[in-house]
Amino acid sequence: GLAPTIKGVAPLPLYERTLLFAFVGPGLAYVSHTNDAGNTDSAVGFMLSFGTGIDIHFSRWFSLGGGISFYWLVTRPADESFLWMLDFVRFRVHF
Repeated sequence: GLAPTIKGVAPLPLYERTLLFAFVGPGLAYVSHTNDAGNTDSAVGFMLSFGTGIDIHFSRWFSLGGGISFYWLVTRPADESFLWMLDFVRFRVHF
């Protein structure tokens, strides 16, 4: 899917380079399924993405973190309604 998001960030008092974040945003999702008979069902639908996580900044440009993202497929493309993704370790470049 493609979803522009609004992200809020808050520092942790224990370590000034550790930031908690949360995000939310609308978007579009493309879902495609192929069944055992080889038939493909695909559709595009409206999606709402949201999630939270933590980033530890090593410099202004680089951070390491993790988080969880949820994707609610509002219009149920290809009979899907909800997806989620867990990021155990994520390396980010900030620009």
